[in-house]
Amino acid sequence: SHLPRRGCAFDVTPPTASRMAASPPLAGPPGIPAPHPPASVNAGAAAGGEEAGRDSGALQKEISNTIEAQVARLIDQARHDTENKVKMELKSIRDAMVAMDQQLDKLIVQLDGIQPQQPAEPVVDAEAVGQLLSKIEQQW
Repeated sequence: SHLPRRGCAFDVTPPTASRMAASPPLAGPPGIPAPHPPASVNAGAAAGGEEAGRDSGALQKEISNTIEAQVARLIDQARHDTENKVKMELKSIRDAMVAMDQQLDKLIVQLDGIQPQQPAEPVVDAEAVGQLLSKIEQQW
C-alpha cells in the first residue's frame, strides 16, 4: 500500500479502491447526513475480497459507534436545554405565585382591620315579606 512520505502535509499518491474503502467517510455538520461514497468505492471494496469485507465491517462498526456517540451527545444536550427551559418557566411561575401570595396577605390584613358595620335599616325576614305580598295580592 502507498503511505505518505514523512514530513509531507498530505498524501500525494493517487487514490486506489482499497485506500478509498479504508478511508473514513466524509462527515457533515451534526443533523445533516454524510454524502454517500461514489459507486466506484463500493465496487472496489467488493472486488477486494474477504479482507475488504472485514475492513468494511470494521469501518461500518466504527461509523456506527461514531454516529451513536454523536446522537447520545445531541440527546444529552437537548435534555439539558429542555431542563433549563423548564427551570426558567417554573421560576417565573413561582415568582408570580409569591407576588400573588404577598398581595393576598395585604388584603387579609386590610379585611382584618375593617370593623363590621350595623345596617342602617333593620333586616327584613322572608316570612314578613311573604305576608306583605299576600296582603297586597288580596287587595288587588
